[in-house]
Amino acid sequence: MHLGKLILATLLIFSTGFFAGVLFPHPQPATVQSALRPSGPPTTTPPLPNERRVEALRRFTQNLDLAPEQRERIESHIQESQERTRLLWDLVGPEVQDEFKRLRAQVVSELKPDQRKKFEELSKKYRRERSKSGEASGVSLPPPPTPPPAAPELQ
Repeated sequence: MHLGKLILATLLIFSTGFFAGVLFPHPQPATVQSALRPSGPPTTTPPLPNERRVEALRRFTQNLDLAPEQRERIESHIQESQERTRLLWDLVGPEVQDEFKRLRAQVVSELKPDQRKKFEELSKKYRRERSKSGEASGVSLPPPPTPPPAAPELQ
């Protein structure tokens, strides 16, 4: 039962963060974007949903005048946490992606045609900004649904 609660909690955290990021994107200055980019060679595995938080934690600890032993232990904790998170994401990732697709389709279905168009424009802009900054969620959004035929307006 504990595993089920852990998976549910993880799913809730990831989906809340992702949904907030998609609907309410916050463009960041170039200096912050460059600080968030992971250093080192690119990985073939999609980044974890919490990767920005991990990079922010690394940046915060750089300003604490840590002793070398502290820095090593903290980096070890971060790496171990990333491995645990990756295992959890491997378990729930596909279900989370499916849920995001369902949620997005439901949100879009509630929008009027002009709102839907604006939503799609904002979504495209958000994806472009994320790709420019080197971020990727590892979660692909579904293509926008075909809008239903416009109903005649009653006046």
